[in-house]
Amino acid sequence: MFRLHLAVSSVCLLFWFASTIPGGSTQAAKVNAGVVNPDRSKPAAAFTIDCTPAQLKLSRGELKSFRVKINRRAGFSGTVTVAADKEKLKPLGFKLNSFSQTTADSQISFELKVKNKAQPGSYRLQLVGQDESGKPISRSELVLLVEK
Repeated sequence: MFRLHLAVSSVCLLFWFASTIPGGSTQAAKVNAGVVNPDRSKPAAAFTIDCTPAQLKLSRGELKSFRVKINRRAGFSGTVTVAADKEKLKPLGFKLNSFSQTTADSQISFELKVKNKAQPGSYRLQLVGQDESGKPISRSELVLLVEK
């Protein structure tokens, strides 16, 4: 008989392996590896983020709001930072009221302004959800449709 200890950080995996038992028979064994949290006093960061709505139609010069929902899992109650890449947005003619916000709530609201210099077309705004250590945990995308 043997034991298998497996630690996998931030990913739940399911492994199947076969072991040969003395006497010639083969047995399939199942091993579950879960989220590992070195600090057992609080759950590992487990959440996803989603933009609501997933798509915004805007005209040049217009200001609109959107929300980022934080879907917490596995008892995670820590703070979440949602950030957008400021350097990618500015040259395209978009401005957010804040490029990064932190909350312990279930959602964050942003305001997006399309400057008059923005060209009509479709753009993708990438948002990243980070845990308290700054580690990226989840990503979401907001499609921006700029009309003439």
